[in-house]
Amino acid sequence: MDKQEFDYYADDLEQLKTSLRMEIANRLTDERKRRFKNQSDAVAEIDYRIISDNSAWCRYENGKRGIPTELLYYLHVYWNIDLNYLLTGDETTLKVKKIPAEIQGHILALANYFDNCQIGN
Repeated sequence: MDKQEFDYYADDLEQLKTSLRMEIANRLTDERKRRFKNQSDAVAEIDYRIISDNSAWCRYENGKRGIPTELLYYLHVYWNIDLNYLLTGDETTLKVKKIPAEIQGHILALANYFDNCQIGN
């Protein structure tokens, strides 16, 4: 691959990265707006060791900077944001409801019961 060909693909890659970052930024903004009136309120709730000021959050929402892993983890655990949706826009996992632990226990008990049954005897 010569330099001209490399530059061509590098430009495409940069455009793709920018486009993906903007899509993620838009979904992040939507999720934040569902929970808070403004960016300051969102930042105030997040542990200061993960994000310490509004300017960093602003860069995430404007797509100027990628979201660090620690913040993604926080958003998933504390804000209950589906990372598959946030990163890809795929909403299929949003429609699946989590089965309560008590019901999971009953399902497992039934599965074990049927596994141990001798059908036809």
